[in-house]
Amino acid sequence: MDAVVAYDLTKEYEGQAALSGLNLQVPQGEAFACVGGKNSGKTTLIRLLSGLTRPTFGECSVLGPV
Repeated sequence: MDAVVAYDLTKEYEGQAALSGLNLQVPQGEAFACVGGKNSGKTTLIRLLSGLTRPTFGECSVLGPV
């Protein structure tokens, strides 16, 4: 079973893409790091996975069904 799943995850703010078309699967028991340069969507990804914001397109889940 996958602990974290994201399919075509996209978040736009005022027409500007902060995260675009991310596909991700992290199996339970595996480590995952979110690394990237400035304005690469790291905070947006964490906000989407934690449920603090809703995706513009796509879907994601943590320890649950997609």
